[in-house]
Amino acid sequence: MDRRTLLAVGLMLIVAVLPSILLSPKEPPPSTAVDSTVGIDTVRPTPPLQQPVQPPVQVPVQQDSIPTGPSPVLAAPTVTVESPLYLYVFSTRGGRLVGATAREYRTFTPGDSGLAQIIPDQSRFLEFGLVVGNDTVGISEWLFEPSASVLTVSEAETALTLTAQRGALQMSLTYMFHPDRYHCDVVGEVKGLQTSGYVVVGMGPRIAL
Repeated sequence: MDRRTLLAVGLMLIVAVLPSILLSPKEPPPSTAVDSTVGIDTVRPTPPLQQPVQPPVQVPVQQDSIPTGPSPVLAAPTVTVESPLYLYVFSTRGGRLVGATAREYRTFTPGDSGLAQIIPDQSRFLEFGLVVGNDTVGISEWLFEPSASVLTVSEAETALTLTAQRGALQMSLTYMFHPDRYHCDVVGEVKGLQTSGYVVVGMGPRIAL
């Protein structure tokens, strides 16, 4: 092998080895160990700091200040009308009949042997109302002024008149009692209305039969 051939072989070796020396690969950065048991789904946000819960403040309440029921309605004066047949009681609040005793009849209520009481307590029988247009004016809370506090019907017809006023409205009720009959007549009059109206009479609830 001559000198030219050896030189060519040497140059070929230099060409083959030199790039690998000059262009050696960089060392990769050290890998970070990752726990395979931890995934994205296991990441939880840091809970916010909780403020300490303050106990509710106990405010003492006086027992007397707690309402135990509806406000009581003050009793209104009454008017009694009596004859040998009946004893009627009218309330000046609403001007209506609130008690009726039939003196010739006994009660059929179990455990009671007294006279028959036609209108029981808490009844709204014969309660009046005034209808004007589309409005109904309740008469049950009006306070009436009676013409007498006690009436005795013995021989002739006897009248009881009750009058009341609310604002521009004036109302009068006149009852006519008969000594020999249980029923009575009543006539009503209303003044101060700007339009026509009519009176309604409640037929219940509750009447003792």
